[in-house]
Amino acid sequence: MDARELGDIGRDQGIARSTRHANRVTPRWGDIAYAFLVDWISHGRAFIAPEVRKAFERAGHQPAPTAQAWGGVLLRARNAGLIRYLGAITYGDETMHTQTVRQWVQANRTMGGAT
Repeated sequence: MDARELGDIGRDQGIARSTRHANRVTPRWGDIAYAFLVDWISHGRAFIAPEVRKAFERAGHQPAPTAQAWGGVLLRARNAGLIRYLGAITYGDETMHTQTVRQWVQANRTMGGAT
């Protein structure tokens, strides 16, 4: 097993822990967040996890105990073929230091929203 595979295993274990914790704090949190994401991606624009997380909370949903729980939601959508990785961008706001984050788009869309 190489370093990349070990890193993926660690990532997946961390995502699973965060999702389980979120579901213990707020029953069905993962399913609620996933349904929100499915609706959110219909706008067809590229997005990043913090953008969806903030919209979810503005809509009155219970935030996850940690932002990392959104990794499970995004991974679920990616594995279902609903979203695809578009690239990486630099992002920072009042809640997180500037860092590189993944940018996603609805799987059957391009960056400009055309199918």
